Amino acid sequence: MSIGNVNTTSKFNPFPGLRPFSPHESHLFFGREGQSEEVIYRLAKHKFVAVVGASGSGKSSLMYCGVTPILQSGFIAGTSWRVITARPGNSPIENMAKALVAADKIDRYENTQYREAIFSAVLRSSSAGLAEAVKQLQINANESVLVQVDQFEELFRFRTSSKDGRALNETMAFVKMLLYAVNQAEFPIFVILTMRSDFIGECSYYAELTDLINKSHYLIPQMTRADFKLAITGPVAVGKAQIANRLVNQLLNEITNDSDQLPILQHALMRTWDYWQQNSSPEELLDINHYNAIGRMEKALSMHANEAFEMLSDSNKMLCRQMFKALTEIGNDNRGIRRPATIKELARISGATIPDIIEIADVFREQGRSFVSPTGNKQLQSDTVIDISHESLMRIWDRLKVWVTEEAGSVQMYRRLAESAENYQLGKAGLWQPPELFLAVNWRESQKPNREWAIRHHAAFEQTMAYLETAELEFKAHEENKIRLQKQALQRSRIFAMVLGAAALISLGFLLYSFALRVEAENQRIEAERQRARAVTQSAEAEKQRTIAEEKSDYAVTKSNEAERERKKAEREKENALLQEQESKRNANLANAQRLIADQKSREADSSAKIATSQSILARLKSEEADRSAKQAVKLRMLSVARSMAVKSLQITQNKELQALLAYQSFKFNRQFEGSLFDNDIHNSVYYSLKALSEKDMLKREVHADAVRTIQFLPKSKTIVTAGADGKIRIGSLTDSLTQITDFGNNKIYWHNIQVAPDEQSALLTDNAGNIYLTKLGNTEVSLFSKKQEINGIRFLNENTAIVIHGDSITSFNLDDKSKSFSIKAGAKLLSLDIHPKSKRLVVGTATGALIYFKLPDLSFAGQTFTGFKNAVYAVAISPDGKLCAAGDVQGKLGIYDIKTNKLTGDIEGHNARISRIVFNPQNNVLITVSYDAALQFISPENNYSNPAVSISDIKTWILDVCIADEKIIIAYKSGMVQLFDANIAHTAAKLYAALSRNFTLQEWQRFVGADIKYQPTRADLPFDDKN
Repeated sequence: MSIGNVNTTSKFNPFPGLRPFSPHESHLFFGREGQSEEVIYRLAKHKFVAVVGASGSGKSSLMYCGVTPILQSGFIAGTSWRVITARPGNSPIENMAKALVAADKIDRYENTQYREAIFSAVLRSSSAGLAEAVKQLQINANESVLVQVDQFEELFRFRTSSKDGRALNETMAFVKMLLYAVNQAEFPIFVILTMRSDFIGECSYYAELTDLINKSHYLIPQMTRADFKLAITGPVAVGKAQIANRLVNQLLNEITNDSDQLPILQHALMRTWDYWQQNSSPEELLDINHYNAIGRMEKALSMHANEAFEMLSDSNKMLCRQMFKALTEIGNDNRGIRRPATIKELARISGATIPDIIEIADVFREQGRSFVSPTGNKQLQSDTVIDISHESLMRIWDRLKVWVTEEAGSVQMYRRLAESAENYQLGKAGLWQPPELFLAVNWRESQKPNREWAIRHHAAFEQTMAYLETAELEFKAHEENKIRLQKQALQRSRIFAMVLGAAALISLGFLLYSFALRVEAENQRIEAERQRARAVTQSAEAEKQRTIAEEKSDYAVTKSNEAERERKKAEREKENALLQEQESKRNANLANAQRLIADQKSREADSSAKIATSQSILARLKSEEADRSAKQAVKLRMLSVARSMAVKSLQITQNKELQALLAYQSFKFNRQFEGSLFDNDIHNSVYYSLKALSEKDMLKREVHADAVRTIQFLPKSKTIVTAGADGKIRIGSLTDSLTQITDFGNNKIYWHNIQVAPDEQSALLTDNAGNIYLTKLGNTEVSLFSKKQEINGIRFLNENTAIVIHGDSITSFNLDDKSKSFSIKAGAKLLSLDIHPKSKRLVVGTATGALIYFKLPDLSFAGQTFTGFKNAVYAVAISPDGKLCAAGDVQGKLGIYDIKTNKLTGDIEGHNARISRIVFNPQNNVLITVSYDAALQFISPENNYSNPAVSISDIKTWILDVCIADEKIIIAYKSGMVQLFDANIAHTAAKLYAALSRNFTLQEWQRFVGADIKYQPTRADLPFDDKN
């Protein structure tokens, strides 16, 4: 990964990767808001809760970063908590003893192993062992104990790990001591455990545990798109950085329905952050180019793990393969399972040394990598338990997938061999024969199993290997006997052939031998003559060379004496040079030593300065984090108090002044501590308190003697037009709150609908007989314009063009020239419509539940049909930006989906009866719905409209229509009434504030608000109790 412009800021990486969030990272935990309170509620009620969810759903993080911090801020019993955190692992009771030692604040024994042995003995003594061990922790009077058992499913694997009953007995004892601790009353002990949902069936083996889980469990819901978005953007903001919207959307679009998407997402974000810090300037946003560089969600995890693997030596790569095989397992149901093991166990299984395993584990757990635990800087020892951080590593890392499959095949082969060996000993099976025997021998030679590996899967390792060796020897002996018999037959055939040809060979041999002797004798005579001539010549040459050698001998002696003198002179010069060289080296070494000492002193000074700077920064960060956590805790508590006061306000009906004080103070707290404006309890308390104090502020008007069929706001003239079943069409001014209303049109017609053109000059009306009328606004006369059957909706495209749905048809009317009108068939009965003029798009709702899109003005099919509803759709609305469509059906179900992707983004069971109308408030995109169940609902756009709706039901009769009129919402009732609501609850709260006549008394404040919350006047301009 190349380094470009290095980001030298000190921003920390706020994403943990594969591992769960740790307790000190609660300020980075986003996307599970509200769930901690649900868990704590069950924990407080039953002293026990099982947090159940799919792999990767965030169970451990919710426990460590959601539940524990809230408890430690003073909830439930006591003012402080002693937290004991354990995992069953390969020795549940021993691991619980270690957790107790870690939670013991008094160091009474220097030897940790001795302390663990004491706690282990207490735990094993009886079912009351855990309660007795807690007693030895010397719990204070104001202290409560929280026992956290993470990865509880490990207990089920441990239960089946041995056949001698030891594991089964320890498992039963572990469960019983947890149950006893929950049920005893001497000490406040609370138990919370996390467990994968696919192991929930294993709990049935323990009847009492099953009953307790049925009473108190919390199934973690699947995260919504809004939750994932918060999990992305929240930590980035805490890390004081910014992320591009397109990257957020890209990440959200790549998230699948697999349960382990959260840890995979966290890892991809961790890698993206690291790459951004190393290759970007501080002001640059985290963007798609950084995300693409790390391989995106589909490859980032595998690329990162391979990067760590390639850092190992060739020998350690082989040991790494064995180590990860030992840490993983595939269950009988083909589920990937983590199998933690100690360093010394891994060393024995892989045939490595303990330092080798520690070296490999350190590579995969160093800063920025969290593939195995424990993470961080903890020094590994021989008894340290190593575990992979998450099961998703088994599914994503390409190498580990191959290793896990190989290991599963190896385990299957060994278990088959072990079972056959047992049956062979009992006389129920024979020895293996090819091809199974060949496969088993190849497995033994390639995998080289040892006893430490084998006893994890079947205890009879020696018996199994002896069985395989016996089968192999038996097969070899059988094959060798076959070969021996074949050789004997072949040998007899050869002897017979040799006897027949012996005579011919002997006679031919004598003939050839005599001829060869004669030829050899002639050759030897010729060679002897040649050797005699060569000897004479060589003798003469030797005599000549002897004479020359004698002449040169005297000259060589003279030169030898000269060379000896030169040699001695060179040796003396060499000794002088060596002495000078040694002196130079001594001087150089002395200078070098002095330079090294100076460098060392300089490095020590730099290191001390860096440590001081780091500690200063760390202290400041911790201080800021503590401040944020304290402020967050206060905020959450005050928002909870606000909701509680709102609920109390709705319950108090006899004392209207106190009811109003509670309602307004709850609203005040909610705004002060940044609560949502769309909290249902606070919204209703403000509304109904104002109604109780001042009915005149409710702005109700009876404008028709029968049902108000339709209502429309005209923004230019600030007027309201209504059409009723009493045959009247009425118009009134919004500025006088509809106190002055005039009639126009034919009073004898049962009006069904009215739509005013954008220029507010003309209007189209329909009656229950299918007639369409045209009128000038304010004119007392109406004229028949057209006639259609089953008219269910009208909308104007512009001043001259109107769209009408009737039966299964859509008709476009030209008000100036009817000859330009035309119709198309939609293929289903049409019940509702809406138009988005900017995008020139029409959507219609059908009786079959489908939504169909058409292009305007030619009514051509837009190529889009949404079929997510099963019942008839009576109301549709397109958002002001044209991106979303909301639809409501006859059963009260509300759906919101993305027009571009044609996918459902929100599914809300908001009403109990047919939804009659849906509108978007153009000022803030709040979705407003009305229904035959007499309810008006507001749905906030926060979190993609996934928050619960605010619901008001004032007049218990059908609501037929609703419209937005500037800052007002006007709804039309079947009774003939219309009612005006404030579109912003703050406006209603301002009216309630003006209607208040007093402040809380001190006693009322302490009772309904809280004795520990400082008294403050709700309305400062009125007298108040200042004794607090």
